[in-house]
Amino acid sequence: MEKMKSAKKEIRRGASSSIEIQHQCTHVVNEIQEMFKHLESPISLESCIYRVPDYLRKLKEEHYTPQVISIGPFHHYANAKLHNMEQRKLRYLKYFIQRVENFDISLEDLVRIIKENEESIRCCYAETIHLDSDHFVKIITMDAIFILELFWRDFFNDWTSEDNGARIETWLTSAIRFDLILLENQLPFFILKKLFDHAFASHPSYSMSLIQIMTFYYFDYYNTQHISYSPQLKMEHFLDLLRTFWLPPSEKFPKRGNDVVKHLHSATELYEAGLVFKKGSSSCLLDINFTKGALKMPPLTLDNSSETIIRNLLALEQCHYSDKAYITDYFILFGFLINYKNITLSEKEEKQRAIEQER
Repeated sequence: MEKMKSAKKEIRRGASSSIEIQHQCTHVVNEIQEMFKHLESPISLESCIYRVPDYLRKLKEEHYTPQVISIGPFHHYANAKLHNMEQRKLRYLKYFIQRVENFDISLEDLVRIIKENEESIRCCYAETIHLDSDHFVKIITMDAIFILELFWRDFFNDWTSEDNGARIETWLTSAIRFDLILLENQLPFFILKKLFDHAFASHPSYSMSLIQIMTFYYFDYYNTQHISYSPQLKMEHFLDLLRTFWLPPSEKFPKRGNDVVKHLHSATELYEAGLVFKKGSSSCLLDINFTKGALKMPPLTLDNSSETIIRNLLALEQCHYSDKAYITDYFILFGFLINYKNITLSEKEEKQRAIEQER
């Protein structure tokens, strides 16, 4: 009898324990299901605008951060000093509307285009943009129209205006152009083209490729290869265009292997081993040739903006072109050749004289 009572108690304890476990499991399941509701969408295949990876940003954050103007959603609220340009954007928006009113285009028409393409624009950013629709559309409208009006005035040298708000100081012109090439400070180019083509569709003298031509003109300083616009050229955004300016023609792309190069000898060591260095004449930095014991490389010209451009191009390739990281490959090679840790100042001077003699 006692054994039966004991068995019943064990059964009740087991049942109670089972109910408790079931309750706990149900609670955990409910929490996870609630988390599913807030799960961010995966990166879209259309993504082309990225946050700079932390391992790159922490090295020199200032090279990835806009200094005078925010474009797109990433830096819109990031820095109070960027808010000074919002009035300029609004003024340029007003000028552009006045310009296209002659073609029966209104602000509402332009906003509607952005609204209709909102989902596609959001997909171009490689993270969820936590802005409501109205706010997001307003940001894109002001930024996109500012760029179109800026490019128009630059291309046609149209700086005359009844008020002085149209003209931009020389220092600010350079600063804006510089900010427009930062990876985190981009708009997808397709929406600029849609807006421009719609605004001037009824104008007989403007071709459907004028916005691309204006963009090439605006960034001509960086077009060292003097690449001409072609309808076949795909442009995700402005930094992507700069990458095109650096690359050789597509038919000259080298085949990339999968092997990781862990070590190469420095230029000094290679020279001492008999390798001859020669100055290449190509305007394409990546046009490197090795024939008959001679390494021919075009000169790398650096100025105050070079480091920022290079760092943003490398970040773009790490995020978007990992299988076509030709510029990254170049600077890996360059880093091996110029091994400053093992070269004294006198050795640098000797190496330079030796290379000059070989030219």
